[in-house]
Parts: sequence; structure tokens; C-alpha cells
Amino acid sequence: MAKIPISGQKLSQPSSLGGGGHVEIVVVFLTVLLGFLLYHFFSEASFLQKRTLQKIRRDQKPIYREVFKRLIGFLLLGVIPLSIELFVFSRNMTELGLSLKNLASSLSWVVILSAFMIPVNFLNARTEDNLKMYPQIRYEKWDLGLISLSAATWMLYLLAFEFLFRGFFLFSCERAFGYWPAIAGNTVVHSLVHLPKGKKETLGAIPFGAILCFLTLKPGTLWAAYGIHVVLALSNEWMSLASHPEMEVLLFTKSGGGHR
Repeated sequence: MAKIPISGQKLSQPSSLGGGGHVEIVVVFLTVLLGFLLYHFFSEASFLQKRTLQKIRRDQKPIYREVFKRLIGFLLLGVIPLSIELFVFSRNMTELGLSLKNLASSLSWVVILSAFMIPVNFLNARTEDNLKMYPQIRYEKWDLGLISLSAATWMLYLLAFEFLFRGFFLFSCERAFGYWPAIAGNTVVHSLVHLPKGKKETLGAIPFGAILCFLTLKPGTLWAAYGIHVVLALSNEWMSLASHPEMEVLLFTKSGGGHR
């Protein structure tokens, strides 16, 4: 297979996997699979939610149920895979896409694609299908504290999600199988994990995931993918919140949304 130069560097070729390489890629696949299975199990497990949220007021449970899910995702999709790569396979931050190289280039892509995504979200925010799902925290009165809490936990969850896909999974597959197979496999799996969110998001995840793969492998870091995903999620949440007929934003009241 011919090497294709990008940004002055050559694309990596599939490595001749030795025993250690075979073990690593198997562990990567199993971690991605089990990570999502356990995430969906624990985030929806009624017994665990009951124990975790037992001291939370009933009217506040929709808030902390979603916060709990995002924190579970941060642990299972981010902390555990990162620990495996650092302490089991001795990978460094550069190999995992977590270095700060080419940061300016990554940020420029975030700005460029945000100029496209935000208008699209604006048009989509008021649709019935979107408002059935977003904002994910189904709470009527949102104050600045709740908006900030939701944004912070979104950013934590998406950091784990992007590390799992564009750091842990993508770079491991590129080392094992090469550039194009890594992008193809990552895009397919990225789309499949959106199945619980419906056909529209599952299909939309195909081009979106492929673009994020390109924008990760080109600079060698996941920060463009992370920034773009954060802008997509937060702009959609805020626009959906402003458009939702059953929700109200109370930014400047003393009492706030009453979730404290």
C-alpha cells in the first residue's frame, strides 16, 4: 500500500502485529464493547440509581439522574481506557492523541466547522423529534447553576467519549491496520453506538464520525474532534432549551430554578 503524505508526514502503515500487538488490539476492541455495554447497563440500572439518588429530592432526580449517567460515562469510557493504555501498554500522551501539538490548527477547525454546525442546530432545535430528546435533563426551570452543571458534565462525558473513539480506538486501529481501515472501522462503530438515539442521529453519525477521524489523524491529536463535539452538543442543548415549550430559563432570579 502506498503511503499518502498529509501535513508533511507519511501515513502509518499496518504494523506487523507481534504477540503484544495482537493482545493490545484485542483488549482495545473488548474495552470499547464492554465499556458501552456497562455504560448503558449502569446508567439505566434502577437499583443503582435508587441507591445513588435516594437522598435527592424527588423533583430534582431528573437532573441528577442525567448527571450520574454522564459521570458513569466519564469513568467507563475515559478513565478506564486511559489507565489501560498508560499502565498496561505503556503508551504515552502523544500516542493517545492527548498532546498539545498542532493545537492552533485544531482550534481553527473547531471555529470553521462551528460556523456551519450552529446554524444547522438553530434550524433543527425546534423540531418535534429534537425536543423529545433534548435537553436531556428534563427539568422545567433552568437557572444559571443548572445550565453550568449540565455544560460541565456534558464536557466531561464528551472528553471521555472522544478519547475512547478518537484516541484509544482510532490510534490503536491505525497502528494495527493502517489509515483507511481505521477510519472506516471507527466510523461504523461510532454510528452503531448512536442507535439508541434513533435513525436520524445514527445516520448523521456516519459523516460526522468520518470527519472527526480525519481531523484527529491529520494533526495527531483529538482536540479538534473534542471541541467540535462540545460545540455541537452545547449549542443544541441551549437552543433546544430556548425552544422547548415546557421549559423556562431563569438566569437572573434570586431563587433560580430550585434545583439546589
